[in-house]
Amino acid sequence: MTRLLWSRLNPSLAVRVGVTLGGITLLLAVVLGERAGRQARHQIKQDIGEELTQVAFQVSRELDINIFERYREIQIIAELDRFQNPQATLSKQQALLEQLQSTFPHYSWIGFTTPQGTVVASTQGLLQGANVAQRPWFQAALSEPFVGDVHEAALLAELLPNPQGTHLRFVDVAAPVVNDQGDVQGVIGAHLNWQWAEEVIDVLMKTPQVEGKEVFIVNRDGMVLSGPRAWQGKSLDLDSNRLAYLRKQGYAVETWPNDETYLVGFAYSRGYQSYEGLGWTILVRESTATAFAPAHDLYQRILLGGVVIGGGFVFLSWAATALITRPLLQVAAIADQIRAGNRDITLPHFRSNHEMARLSRALTQLITELLERERDLSNANAKLQSQLAANRRLSYSYRRSEKQLQQIVDGIEDALLLREIGSGKLIYANAGLTKLHPPSVLRDPDCLEEWVQHIHPEDRDWVSEKLHAEVQRQAFFNDEYRILDADGNVRWIWDRSFPICDETGQVYRYVVIKRDVTELKRSAEVLQTLMQGTAAVTGNAFFEKLVQQLAEALRFDHVCITEQVDTGLQTLAHYCRGQMCPSVTYNPDRTPCAITLAQGSYYCATQVQQQFSDNSHLQQIDADGYVAVALVNATGESLGTLAGVSQSPLDNRSQSLTILRIFAHRAAAEIERQRSNTALEASEARFRLLAENIKDLVCLHDLDGKILYASPSCQSVLGSDPKGLIGQSPLDYCHPEDQALMWLEMLQAIEAGYLQNPIVYRAWHQDGHYIWLETLIKVVASSTGEPTHLQTSSRDITDKFRAYQQLEHDATHDRLTGLPNRTLLLERLDLALERARANAGAQFAVLCIDLDQFKVINDSLGHLLGDHLLQRTASTLESAIRGVDLVARWGGDEFIVLLEDISGLHAAIGMAEDILEALSIPICLDDHEVVVEASIGIVLGHADYGQGLDLLRDADIAMYSAKRSGKACYAIFQQEMYAQALRRHELGNALRQALERQEFVLRYQPIIALDTGKLAGFEALVRWQHPERGMISPAEFIPVAEETGLIVPLGTWVLRAACEQMGRWQTQFPAAKALKISVNLSVKQLKDAALIPQVKHVLQTTGLAQGSLALEITESMFMEDIEAINQRLQELHDLAVQISIDDFGTGFSSLSYLHLLAVNNLKIDRSFVSNLFESERNFNVTATIIELANQLGLDAIAEGIETEAQLQQLQVLGCRLGQGYLFDGPVPSETVESLIAQASLAA
Repeated sequence: MTRLLWSRLNPSLAVRVGVTLGGITLLLAVVLGERAGRQARHQIKQDIGEELTQVAFQVSRELDINIFERYREIQIIAELDRFQNPQATLSKQQALLEQLQSTFPHYSWIGFTTPQGTVVASTQGLLQGANVAQRPWFQAALSEPFVGDVHEAALLAELLPNPQGTHLRFVDVAAPVVNDQGDVQGVIGAHLNWQWAEEVIDVLMKTPQVEGKEVFIVNRDGMVLSGPRAWQGKSLDLDSNRLAYLRKQGYAVETWPNDETYLVGFAYSRGYQSYEGLGWTILVRESTATAFAPAHDLYQRILLGGVVIGGGFVFLSWAATALITRPLLQVAAIADQIRAGNRDITLPHFRSNHEMARLSRALTQLITELLERERDLSNANAKLQSQLAANRRLSYSYRRSEKQLQQIVDGIEDALLLREIGSGKLIYANAGLTKLHPPSVLRDPDCLEEWVQHIHPEDRDWVSEKLHAEVQRQAFFNDEYRILDADGNVRWIWDRSFPICDETGQVYRYVVIKRDVTELKRSAEVLQTLMQGTAAVTGNAFFEKLVQQLAEALRFDHVCITEQVDTGLQTLAHYCRGQMCPSVTYNPDRTPCAITLAQGSYYCATQVQQQFSDNSHLQQIDADGYVAVALVNATGESLGTLAGVSQSPLDNRSQSLTILRIFAHRAAAEIERQRSNTALEASEARFRLLAENIKDLVCLHDLDGKILYASPSCQSVLGSDPKGLIGQSPLDYCHPEDQALMWLEMLQAIEAGYLQNPIVYRAWHQDGHYIWLETLIKVVASSTGEPTHLQTSSRDITDKFRAYQQLEHDATHDRLTGLPNRTLLLERLDLALERARANAGAQFAVLCIDLDQFKVINDSLGHLLGDHLLQRTASTLESAIRGVDLVARWGGDEFIVLLEDISGLHAAIGMAEDILEALSIPICLDDHEVVVEASIGIVLGHADYGQGLDLLRDADIAMYSAKRSGKACYAIFQQEMYAQALRRHELGNALRQALERQEFVLRYQPIIALDTGKLAGFEALVRWQHPERGMISPAEFIPVAEETGLIVPLGTWVLRAACEQMGRWQTQFPAAKALKISVNLSVKQLKDAALIPQVKHVLQTTGLAQGSLALEITESMFMEDIEAINQRLQELHDLAVQISIDDFGTGFSSLSYLHLLAVNNLKIDRSFVSNLFESERNFNVTATIIELANQLGLDAIAEGIETEAQLQQLQVLGCRLGQGYLFDGPVPSETVESLIAQASLAA
């Protein structure tokens, strides 16, 4: 039936293809939609289920963390002393509970009960006095911390009504209060309002991804604790609830009691850290109709898309058939035209890859290849034409290069010939050949025999032999010979030839170069003649001989040598037409001589008169040619000129200038020699005049040392007549111990020609004593350089030598004490180390001694008596040591003792004890009896030390260790001391960087009024916040700061920072103007003259209220100069700055001066307070200090209060102020602000 209907309709191929494809597409859409719907439902279930599970887990996690925080808070409160201590006041307990409730408003009630269950303190006083012994939370918390499940309020239901009208529901949190002995002191319990949990859920459910979903909290029994109002209080028996107990969390699709199906995510409460949880299950649900709606929509969209696509396929199939048949006809028609030979036809372009497209591309490619072949032929023709043009240009370039080479060869003055090997045939010759042999003379250049006929008869045979040898390639010519020119004159020729090889390397031609060297030969002969004629003469005879020889050799009419003098140029020799002319002096201006001196030379071949028309002398001698050079010495100075003048033109510039320059150097040397001789004669005259008039003894000796001449000063130097020394040797009056040195120095002077350094020796004076002489030796040589005499100059340096000896002593000894100084000490230490290295058994030690309290004595008694004390101490030390030992003053009040050849460390210790005993004897200084104590550092020397300074370093380290141990004692160096010193050094460097980088911070310890408990002020304490080591204790860096002097800038920073901070607090809190800020002051700051201006500036710039600053000083400061210290304190008192004596009672306390000092407070050291009940002595000292302060009108401030018992006892004794960890430790500024704020509210 279907076939019959289809045949009647007779559809086209396009319709058949379209209907078939449309039906297949619709069937596939139905199948695909069903499968995609199922996969989408599964994926949506998984995605939304995991999302719901995550929400459930977040709710569970947030609730567990919140309950844990409350659970831990109650435990921490239960561990505080305010609840464990039976003596704690009810007000403090209740205040703490109120503060805790304020930090977490969902605490509906917090209370503290006795062990019997009676509420003794609670928030807002609720249930105070009531008994909760029967409540489950109380009973459970008696043994351990407790968290209870949600329940409705009982006792608090009426006292705390719910604003929403529903019943209050709580979660109970409680913990036992146990003292240090393990006894239960009570229970702290708290009720958390269940509204807290609902707020947590509301916050989490406000996010867009969970909006519209419902959250349930179900307890262990399945009862709904939280959820939609209709479900609260109901029991749920669900698979998800049971799965939560097993898997903790997950999701499931299940039907609920309301017959609705939901996708449910669940999570089980796991607790948090020590809190184990209450066993709640968190359920988050979403209706499946809502959750799976996207899957149903996807199925409908796919089905509708299949219908649309099927219809589209029907239409596209019909259109495709039409497109296929149309290009077939077009391609067939074009193929016929191509077959007919029409190459201009254009085929249609198809973008696809079907058969029509391939056919079209094949035909197109065929046409393209034909056209490309035609283009290739055209390009090849163009390239061929270009190569032909390039060849023409290259041929032209070759011809041009050949012409240029021909021009170069023709321009050469030498004759250049090219001949053939074997025959000697001339192939080429340049124009230079005609200059040597004109064509009229040399008729046949190819004939070697004709060449030979023009050679000088004396040279003809050997030259002919060599010419034939080079033709036969046996040897090539390179020599000079003579020829005869057309006039019969002899000329010298330099002839050189070399071979030319072909491409196979065979010699087939050779080149001949011929040069006329006649003039060079002539110049050489002239030069030789001049050299021979002037070599044996000097002085003026040389100049006369030179000008005469130059005139004859160079055929000059006039030759003149001049020398520069002050008035111009003076002629040394002037040869004029066969005779010498007298010497004259003339001005060289406007003459050729001026140009010669300026330029170094001058040459004028002809007409020199015309160029210098105003020069009458040139006119008189009828000068035509002129040549001259300057006479220049080795330093470049112009000495004169050498000039030649001809009455005819000059024809050889090079020869004339070359020869004149050669003899100009010789003439300049002769002028220099004459000047030197003149200067030498003048010098000898001056020397004789000087030798006879100076105080030094000047003598002339032969090479054996015998005196040939002695100056008259011999009488004043040696006390003897000069004639008496003639014939003697210096060894005759030299000290016997110095004779060997004297003789050795004389021999060295003869060998070297001079003595670089003078000889210092002792000489016998006729008055019967030796004097010190300083003698210089100079060798006198002949003109050939051979030594002939010795010249000596001696000076009496006795006074100078004695002064030098004193300076040498002063350079190695201390002027004040006469002891060796550090220079001599270091030399002795190095020698001791060398002996220790050479002899392993040699032992020595170094003692570093520093006087204790010397600065106090020096400042109080004066520097003069201080110097006397150092001198007496030096004498004591010299008396205490052995003869082989050395005591030196290192500097200030520091001495060094070097003990050599000791038996061991015990010997060094014994010497240290002897020194301490010797120094302990009182010394009287100007009616003052002084006892000197010292600290001694001992180091045992050994060969491992590199240098003496290392020994001194270790001894110094040991000495400071002794000082820290209590002074008046000794300490033996240990390696650990060096490590400690190195750490202190590194800490000092770090301190400097810390000041620059502002690494210091302040902490503030409250000072409390003990009678009222109110805040009275703060003590500012500096801390070092190191970037790597963290917080560094002041006990570690303050001593280093004092040693390095950094305590002054550090203290200045603390003072300013503390005052600026207190100024800000006083601005922020008006009540803080009554508070004081206390700052510690070091002794170096107190002595610093800039302290008072600094304090004034700080008070003016920080806005600190008047009277708010207190400076703390230690009582040990008064030991040095009490009057000066008190004067400084009075200046601070005038600025309304209070003064506190810190650590009072631990140092040098003296009641005789206390009432005179401008102080306000006495601070009781923490050692007395902490041991207040340990001994009667500490109690009495503390009571005495408080009583003393009250009697003097001062305030006593107790430090280190840590217990209530200490506080109560200090209150009984009448102490007004105190500080310590009982109140608070050093705290940061943020904590201080809250303390000041609380104090302001309390006021």
